[in-house]
Amino acid sequence: MTFLQATDSIITLEMINASRSDHSLIRSKFMSSILYHQYHVVETESLKILLDAMELYILDNEPITGWLYPRPFEHVIPSYYIHPKYVHLSDGRGDVEKYFIGREAITMQGSNFIVYGLGINGLPEFENYMVDLGASVYGFDCTDFNRPEYKFHFYQWCVGKNTSVIDPTNAFSDRVKGPQKFLSLTEIKRQLGHKKIDILKFDIEGYEWDLFEDDLLHMDPDELPEQLLFELHTEGANSKFVSPANVYHRRHHQVNELVYKLWLLGYRCVNIELNVSDRYCAELAFLRLPSKHVYHD
Repeated sequence: MTFLQATDSIITLEMINASRSDHSLIRSKFMSSILYHQYHVVETESLKILLDAMELYILDNEPITGWLYPRPFEHVIPSYYIHPKYVHLSDGRGDVEKYFIGREAITMQGSNFIVYGLGINGLPEFENYMVDLGASVYGFDCTDFNRPEYKFHFYQWCVGKNTSVIDPTNAFSDRVKGPQKFLSLTEIKRQLGHKKIDILKFDIEGYEWDLFEDDLLHMDPDELPEQLLFELHTEGANSKFVSPANVYHRRHHQVNELVYKLWLLGYRCVNIELNVSDRYCAELAFLRLPSKHVYHD
């Protein structure tokens, strides 16, 4: 008899929901079974919603204007349950606030815990907070010439290819001064001697699509970051901050497709927050599960 066969008859959705508030049940012998089932329920439901939406919104003529539509993140929901005690919010406000998993684990690992921050823009609150927890932190931003109170290692490097960052239509082109050093994430890791990244945080105003397509989605699975914390921008995002060229035709379907590709790499969405001032942007947090914990139907 398998573990699932042994527990199916005694674990119900009511018990799963009750476990969140009933501490006696949390301490009971059923807790591991409850959590196991809870993960399956959340994963199964979220994946079905995502796949159904991918079929529904695949048309090229999907509208990008209107009061109600698009809602590019409508079908991206957390797909893995993490107990609230393990989910933390970093210091800062607005865009520099990031949800991450396992503050105590970072403190315990100390300098062995590696954090990369792509896109600092004079707002180092997240990176500084990670330093205060004891992590080894590395920041990258080729447009950042003002570095007040940076506690971490900083490199004025462009992450990605030498493309639209110097395009005059780019919102940040006036901040790029002189020749820049362009490196892929893989090249940066090699130069700094890092085999693995524990947390990769990036807020790079639409360039995240290139980062995914040119780098992250093609990395060796053994070298993928454990956590991805990023803002995702779509077509229609405020052009004062995001170049339209960076997010052209990045719509509902492209968002769902990206999340599904991350799913296949073992990543599960653990948090999503829409940008209150721009509905075409959202903050997302993903955790990569070890293969033995990934649910297979």
